[in-house]
Amino acid sequence: MKGPRIEIAPDIATNFNRSICIAILVLTVFHFFVSYFTNWGVSLDVIHEQQITPQHDSEEIPDVEKFLPLLTFIPGKTPVISFPWVLVSSTLIEREIVLLILVPLVVLVFGSYVEKIWGLREYMRYLVIISVLPNVLLYFYYELKTILVSATKPPLIFSGLSMAIGIIVAATKLIPNHQVYVFQDKGFRMKLFPSIIMGICGVTYYLSTNDIYKVFFMKAYLGFFVSWTYLRIFQKTASSAQIGLLPPFVPKKNRPIITRKNEYQHGLFSFNLDFNGDRSASFALSSFFPFPLSGAVGDIGNQIFSLLTKAKIINADHFEIVDDEPSLISSLKALGLFQTSGMRTRAQQAWNWAKRQKPGHHQRSSVTDGKRKLALEGLD
Repeated sequence: MKGPRIEIAPDIATNFNRSICIAILVLTVFHFFVSYFTNWGVSLDVIHEQQITPQHDSEEIPDVEKFLPLLTFIPGKTPVISFPWVLVSSTLIEREIVLLILVPLVVLVFGSYVEKIWGLREYMRYLVIISVLPNVLLYFYYELKTILVSATKPPLIFSGLSMAIGIIVAATKLIPNHQVYVFQDKGFRMKLFPSIIMGICGVTYYLSTNDIYKVFFMKAYLGFFVSWTYLRIFQKTASSAQIGLLPPFVPKKNRPIITRKNEYQHGLFSFNLDFNGDRSASFALSSFFPFPLSGAVGDIGNQIFSLLTKAKIINADHFEIVDDEPSLISSLKALGLFQTSGMRTRAQQAWNWAKRQKPGHHQRSSVTDGKRKLALEGLD
């Protein structure tokens, strides 16, 4: 017996995301030629110096010298305050063929889908956050490391890996149980993508001595945690459960926004913030990791959550427990973004990477009740 299978429609890509992909290709090629000819020119100078002073042993040309100051940056060398755009432009440059294929593919497929659901303004804001903030964190990390360890040589910062992972996390927020099929019936949840990429980056980082893989490693993890934190807590938009209840033709200005105000005025921290984001169980941090890592991450997260709640830094009431399978299939079909076809349910279950946790003393409501509750709260 075959169940629903989701496939990406061929016309999903938008002009904005096509422009991003073109910019990645153009800037990557441009950066490659500039780096190549810069290295070639420096090599000629070294050879000329060796001919003049044969006794002089020239050092190998370091990779950090092969950079374009107006597009990429090196912490401690590039004046980022004078050239702030490098925090964005460095995201549009790749030097690994795998990432040169992966990043534009993610932008075209998943980025275009997220843009059509959120709108161009929110999508652009999100791209800036997941592109700039990891670069800023890397910049301060290497600045601090240089101060503490004087012998530190900061690497060249570039790559759109954080942007790609952030887009995948955003798409996962909208369709948490979307299955990706590689070989006909063989598939796994799209939520596995970030953990796969982070795992590969971790392995290459520990097996290689090249600093470029450390940059990929840090960008992957920073991109994941920055995007998840923003979508979990700060994003002012309707949740997946709400969108699943609303007709797709509802104007964006009429779409519900859940705002939960934290009114703590005492404790370790005193603040008054509007809480938004997706607080559903389907977007929990542990749901992005395969079993048994999901259980370990969930246990650690629960302990941290309990400590933050006791310290009155967060309010447990802001994290409502809803069913972990909100669906956007009806909205997607109406938008024309996806097409459905059959697949075998058993194969889907066999290749399902995550195990569901049994409900404890906090019993979760049904799919309909949970979605209706969130939607009505936002419409009131």
